[in-house]
Amino acid sequence: MDISFEKLDLIQKILLISDEKLINALSSFIEKKRNVSDEVGGYDSLPEAVKESIDLSQLQLRDGKGIPLADVVNKYRNRYQR
Repeated sequence: MDISFEKLDLIQKILLISDEKLINALSSFIEKKRNVSDEVGGYDSLPEAVKESIDLSQLQLRDGKGIPLADVVNKYRNRYQR
């Protein structure tokens, strides 16, 4: 489906909405997504050193050298629990 057609279809659907709360929620959702897109340039915009670190981390995970999140959470929860 062509993106232009999808945009027009979405506009038509929005025009038929009469619920003000839904319109506000849609507007808020779009603004949040737009702000995130503006803030995050993606992998390509990262410095080379950061990309290399990410790539190394992904290789280590594939090689089974990672620690499951649940293990890390339990370790520190037990250590720092009041």
